[in-house]
Amino acid sequence: MQRTSRASIWLSKSQRAETNPLTNGPMPHAIFTSPEIAGVGATEEELNKSGTPYVAASVPFMNTTKGRAVKEEYGLCKLLVAPDHKILGCHIVGYQASVLLHAVLPIMKWRNDIHSLVDIIYIHPSLAEVVRGAARKAAGMLPTSCRDMAIESHS
Repeated sequence: MQRTSRASIWLSKSQRAETNPLTNGPMPHAIFTSPEIAGVGATEEELNKSGTPYVAASVPFMNTTKGRAVKEEYGLCKLLVAPDHKILGCHIVGYQASVLLHAVLPIMKWRNDIHSLVDIIYIHPSLAEVVRGAARKAAGMLPTSCRDMAIESHS
């Protein structure tokens, strides 16, 4: 049995003029420096330029038990979330940032609701809890019903 990747199937179809675009979801990036830098989605600068309303929630690694245990002084996770609870961006700086970002990617691709990120069960203690902390903080800043949608934005 021969296995074919999604990319090769897409390429084959596109050459036959079957133009269904290949959609992989949000495209993450990472810079492997010390500390690592990883992100996905929009930045605050992009959201401000476009006038998109959002809330920003940042949590330092030291707010987690594991962060304090390993003395990770410089790490942080920032989530940018729209008033309709969609995650617009996530940016992480610190130890294993590229790995921690993977908690956010499937949520952004399939459900894209900040509450889905809050409701995941996280291993304790782990640095991944910094993502949950930022998600909880962002969720607490958002409106809870349509009549509350007039929140203060950063635009």
